[in-house]
Order: sequence, then C-alpha cells, then structure tokens
Amino acid sequence: MPEEIQSVSPINSEQANTVAESAVPNIAQQPVSISPRQSHLLPILLSSLITALILVGVYVLLLTNNSESSDVLPSPITSISDAPASEDIANNPLPQGWTYLPPELCGVSFATPPYSVDEDNRKWVIEKGEELAYGLWSGESYRIVHRNPEEASGFVSGIVSLSCGKTKNNETSAQLITELRQHLESEKAQYDDSEFIIQISSTRDIEKWGMSVKEMMFSGGMYATDQKYYLFTKDSNWFLITSKSDSASSTINQQTQQILDLLTF
Repeated sequence: MPEEIQSVSPINSEQANTVAESAVPNIAQQPVSISPRQSHLLPILLSSLITALILVGVYVLLLTNNSESSDVLPSPITSISDAPASEDIANNPLPQGWTYLPPELCGVSFATPPYSVDEDNRKWVIEKGEELAYGLWSGESYRIVHRNPEEASGFVSGIVSLSCGKTKNNETSAQLITELRQHLESEKAQYDDSEFIIQISSTRDIEKWGMSVKEMMFSGGMYATDQKYYLFTKDSNWFLITSKSDSASSTINQQTQQILDLLTF
C-alpha cells in the first residue's frame, strides 16, 4: 500500500527571517568575557609595545644624526694636495686642517699644517731671533722650520724665513735694492777670494701676496743659485722673505711652498 506523502506548507518570508535570526547568534548582544589572567596580561602587553616603539624611534633618530654628522666632519688628512697654486692666495681658503698663527711680527700671520712628526722625529717648529739683514737693516726674524731640535747634524728639511723691521726713511723696495747692491759691492772690494763674494744675480718685479714685490736671487757664499728672496716695503716696514726645502718627502716640500704662499700681511 503506497505510503501517504504528507504535504509541507511553504514558509513565508516572515517565518524565514525568524528562523535565520534564531540560527545566527547576536554577537552584539552577547558580552565578551575576559578571564582574570587575560586582564592581568593586557597592561603588560601594552607597555611592552609602547617600549618597543620608543626604542625603534630612538634608533632611527641616532641613524639620522650619524648620517648628518658624517657629512660635516672632515675626512682624514693623508696628504696635502688641495693648496692654492696661485701667486695671489688672498681670497683662497686654507687647506683642510691648517690654521693661522696669531700675527706677532710686523703683523704677519703664518699658516701651519696639521701637527705631525715623521720617522726622524722632525716637525714644524717656530723660531724667533734678532735680525740685521746683510748688516744693513735692523729688525727681527721669525721662521718656521721642519727639523728635529735634538738632531746633531742640525739638518733642516724645510724652512720659511721672514725678517722685517722699520725702514729708516720710508724707503721704497727699489731704493732698498740699490742700497743692498752698494753694500755688496763694498764687501766685494774687501775679499780676494771669489767664493765669499756675494752678489745679486737677478731681480724682477712680481705680484705676490696681493702686492708688488722684488724677487731676487743671489750667487756666491753659501747661497743656492735657485733660491728666491722677496723684498718689499709695507706700512713703513721692510720685509725680506725666503723659503727652502731639501726634504726627500714631497709632502714636506709641498708644505714649505704652501706656508710661503699663504702668508698674510
């Protein structure tokens, strides 16, 4: 006997909504329960997170400051190769690491390289003394010398020497040259040995240190034939300047020339 199929009445929309609402829990209406252990750990977790953020911020700040500082600090000096090569250095800066000594003699300032001592314990030192240039003009001398004061031989690997004093009657450079020539001629008449006869071998007018100066060379005596001397007057003072370097080090030779070129008056 066939089974009797029971009919199922369709569900209307209102009933469907009621069924759906009963099947899905209302999360908003259900309170979230936190165990006592979880409530105790929450402040610790928040504190750890804040501490980590602060440490990250400090680390980033330190990296930024170090990066900026590396752009400002000078690089280590291994050699001096960026000095001005021009005769007129008035508007050129000092090489890196160099400083000017305060003017002490006739208002002249010497530029000095970074302090260093070579393998022979030689270094740049300042020496002062009285000067009577060629027995003619009284004044003072001031020289910067690269040497070891305790070296028995007295070897000087580099020197820049400056002598200056008040002129007698506001003489010009040309008048001082004439006076010097006459003095050397009179000295020449007193000696028969030509090795001791000192003469001015050449003179010329050049621009140096922002002014017109007399460049001279001497012959005879202990003078090196290629050593240059500079004679000029300024503010009623006479100046006689020279330099020499016999070092095997190209750095010392270069520094000697730089000290000469960087004089300021």
